[in-house]
Parts: sequence; C-alpha cells; structure tokens
Amino acid sequence: MKCAIVDGVAIIGSANMTDDAFNRNMELGVLVREQTTVEAISEHFRELIRAKVLVPVIHSESNRR
Repeated sequence: MKCAIVDGVAIIGSANMTDDAFNRNMELGVLVREQTTVEAISEHFRELIRAKVLVPVIHSESNRR
C-alpha cells in the first residue's frame, strides 16, 4: 500500500511510481478529496513520525552507485 498527500488530496493504492505500474501492471487506487479524511490520514502519518515508526531517509550523492 502506498499513500501520497499533495495539495489537500490523498491517493492510496498499490502502484509503485514506475512506468510498469502505470502502463503494464494491474493496480488499484483511491483518490480522496474529502478534507476531513485527508486531514485524518495526514495526522496519522504525523503521529507515526512523532513515534519514530517512520523516519526520514536521506540520500547523498556518495551513496548513489
């Protein structure tokens, strides 16, 4: 499951952000525009970050090979 929240809209689905996912694979997603639900999803992610369940992944040029 993947989730992205941009400009007050959430998309939740199975697709990776790849060409295959968008053009070849069978994927399913839900677009959520209802603001109370989008805010609840956002708050859930903020809580996971506060609890350190989710942590930032930092990429540097030296790590890319």
